[in-house]
Amino acid sequence: MALALWFSATAIMPLLKLEFALSDDHAALLTSSVAVGFVCGTLVSAIFGLSDRIAPRRLFMISAFVAAAANGAILLVEPTSWLVIAFRFITGACMAGIYPVGMKMAAT
Repeated sequence: MALALWFSATAIMPLLKLEFALSDDHAALLTSSVAVGFVCGTLVSAIFGLSDRIAPRRLFMISAFVAAAANGAILLVEPTSWLVIAFRFITGACMAGIYPVGMKMAAT
C-alpha cells in the first residue's frame, strides 16, 4: 500500500487536467516530481547511510507515514498550486525509505 503513493496522482491526472485546467507543463511536473524526489531521497539516504543507521522497519514506517502525510496534504491546497509539486517531491523522497528498505527487509 505504501508503494501506491507513487502512482496516486498519475492515475487521476487526466481528471485533474480536465477539472482544474492544469497545463501540460504543470501536469508533467506533478508526475515527474515524484521521480526527482526519489532520486534525491535515495542520494541522501546513501550519503548518510540511513538504512544502516536506522532499523529498517522503523525507517520504512517513518517514510511511509511522512509520504502519506505529504500526499494527503495535497488535498488541502489548490491543485494548480506549486505546493502540490513540493508535496509530490516529498512523497518521492520518502519513497527512498520505502522501496529499497522494503526490498532489503524482504531479502533478509
